[in-house]
This record gives sequence, C-alpha cells and structure tokens, in this order.
Amino acid sequence: RALLNFLLARLHQIDADVLVGHNIGGFDLDVLLHRLQANKVPNWSRLGRLRRNKMPNLGGGGNKFGGGAGTAALSTLAGRL
Repeated sequence: RALLNFLLARLHQIDADVLVGHNIGGFDLDVLLHRLQANKVPNWSRLGRLRRNKMPNLGGGGNKFGGGAGTAALSTLAGRL
C-alpha cells in the first residue's frame, strides 16, 4: 500500500502529460487499478487529472486481443496520454 501511495504522490508531483509503458492499456493499467482497489488506496484518481470519488467498474476487459483495461479503466487516465 505504501508503494502505491508513493507512486501516486510522485505522479502527482511531476504532473506528467504522457505515461509511457509497454502494453499499459492492455495489462498494466488493469492490474494497477485492481491493486489500488484491493488495498483501498484513497487517492487512486491521481492517476489522471480529474478528481473522482467512485472507482470505475473494472469487471469487463477491453474487446481487443488479450482483454486488458476496458474503457472505464482507461477513463481514469483522463487528462494524460
């Protein structure tokens, strides 16, 4: 939980416009959001630039090969590319 809080604080501090990663929308974001939800991290909405109170529905994956993050999960990155 401390590592997740550190990640969110650092991301908020540097205020990155672009998040780059291999398959971030297909796997990484989905895993990250599930870990944030399981550990009840309160500032999960710092992944994007919009403050949100309600965690999106993480039940369904995308329609692409390999599943991954659905459109609700991808919307948590609003304001970043």
